[in-house]
Amino acid sequence: MIKSGQEFHQHIDRNYFSTKLSDDDETSNERLVINGREKVTYPDGCQGSDGTIYVTYDHNRGPGEITMARFTEEDILARKIISPQSKLKMVMVRPLKVNK
Repeated sequence: MIKSGQEFHQHIDRNYFSTKLSDDDETSNERLVINGREKVTYPDGCQGSDGTIYVTYDHNRGPGEITMARFTEEDILARKIISPQSKLKMVMVRPLKVNK
Protein backbone atom coordinates (compact mmCIF):
# COMPACT_ATOMS: atom_id res chain seq x y z
CA MET A 1 0.00 0.00 0.00
CA ILE A 2 1.21 3.50 -0.85
CA LYS A 3 -0.29 6.45 0.96
CA SER A 4 0.30 10.16 1.31
CA GLY A 5 0.57 11.84 4.69
CA GLN A 6 3.01 11.41 7.57
CA GLU A 7 0.49 9.36 9.54
CA PHE A 8 -0.67 6.27 7.69
CA HIS A 9 -4.15 6.33 9.20
CA GLN A 10 -4.79 10.02 8.30
CA HIS A 11 -5.02 11.88 5.01
CA ILE A 12 -3.78 15.46 5.12
CA ASP A 13 -2.82 17.11 1.83
CA ARG A 14 -0.76 15.47 -0.90
CA ASN A 15 2.57 15.32 0.82
CA TYR A 16 4.95 12.68 2.08
CA PHE A 17 4.54 9.25 0.39
CA SER A 18 5.19 6.08 2.32
CA THR A 19 4.47 2.41 1.72
CA LYS A 20 3.57 -0.52 3.96
CA LEU A 21 3.32 -4.29 3.64
CA SER A 22 0.52 -6.47 4.93
CA ASP A 23 0.16 -10.24 5.04
CA ASP A 24 -3.57 -10.11 5.77
CA ASP A 25 -4.70 -6.91 3.94
CA GLU A 26 -5.64 -5.40 7.31
CA THR A 27 -2.58 -4.92 9.50
CA SER A 28 0.96 -3.76 8.91
CA ASN A 29 3.76 -2.39 11.04
CA GLU A 30 6.73 -1.47 8.88
CA ARG A 31 6.79 1.67 6.75
CA LEU A 32 9.26 2.90 4.15
CA VAL A 33 9.16 6.61 3.37
CA ILE A 34 9.32 6.91 -0.43
CA ASN A 35 9.41 10.70 -0.53
CA GLY A 36 9.20 13.08 2.43
CA ARG A 37 8.70 16.23 0.35
CA GLU A 38 5.58 18.31 -0.17
CA LYS A 39 3.46 18.21 -3.34
CA VAL A 40 3.92 14.54 -4.23
CA THR A 41 0.88 13.11 -6.01
CA TYR A 42 -0.58 10.40 -8.24
CA PRO A 43 1.46 7.29 -7.44
CA ASP A 44 1.38 4.38 -9.85
CA GLY A 45 3.21 1.17 -9.05
CA CYS A 46 3.92 -2.37 -10.13
CA GLN A 47 6.06 -5.29 -9.00
CA GLY A 48 8.54 -6.92 -11.35
CA SER A 49 9.03 -10.68 -11.72
CA ASP A 50 12.14 -10.44 -9.52
CA GLY A 51 10.12 -8.83 -6.70
CA THR A 52 11.38 -5.28 -7.25
CA ILE A 53 8.66 -2.67 -6.69
CA TYR A 54 8.52 0.34 -9.03
CA VAL A 55 6.51 3.47 -8.19
CA THR A 56 6.24 6.60 -10.33
CA TYR A 57 4.65 9.83 -9.11
CA ASP A 58 4.48 13.58 -9.67
CA HIS A 59 6.51 15.98 -7.59
CA ASN A 60 5.42 19.63 -7.69
CA ARG A 61 2.88 19.03 -10.46
CA GLY A 62 3.03 21.52 -13.32
CA PRO A 63 6.53 22.95 -13.27
CA GLY A 64 7.85 19.93 -11.40
CA GLU A 65 8.90 16.46 -12.44
CA ILE A 66 7.92 12.81 -12.77
CA THR A 67 9.88 10.79 -10.25
CA MET A 68 10.43 7.06 -9.70
CA ALA A 69 11.26 4.91 -6.69
CA ARG A 70 12.65 1.37 -6.98
CA PHE A 71 12.69 -0.78 -3.84
CA THR A 72 12.02 -4.25 -2.43
CA GLU A 73 9.85 -5.74 0.30
CA GLU A 74 13.06 -6.20 2.31
CA ASP A 75 13.60 -2.42 2.17
CA ILE A 76 10.08 -1.86 3.52
CA LEU A 77 10.64 -4.36 6.33
CA ALA A 78 13.95 -2.66 7.21
CA ARG A 79 12.27 0.78 7.02
CA LYS A 80 15.21 2.00 4.90
CA ILE A 81 16.94 1.19 1.63
CA ILE A 82 19.17 -1.87 2.15
CA SER A 83 18.98 -3.55 -1.28
CA PRO A 84 21.80 -2.52 -3.64
CA GLN A 85 19.45 -2.04 -6.62
CA SER A 86 16.99 0.13 -4.68
CA LYS A 87 16.86 3.89 -5.05
CA LEU A 88 14.36 6.63 -4.22
CA LYS A 89 13.55 10.01 -5.82
CA MET A 90 14.95 9.27 -9.29
CA VAL A 91 13.91 12.07 -11.66
CA MET A 92 12.51 10.55 -14.86
CA VAL A 93 11.02 13.60 -16.62
CA ARG A 94 11.55 17.29 -15.99
CA PRO A 95 9.98 20.03 -18.16
CA LEU A 96 12.31 22.05 -20.35
CA LYS A 97 12.86 25.66 -19.41
CA VAL A 98 12.17 27.82 -22.43
CA ASN A 99 13.75 31.25 -22.65
CA LYS A 100 11.50 33.85 -24.28
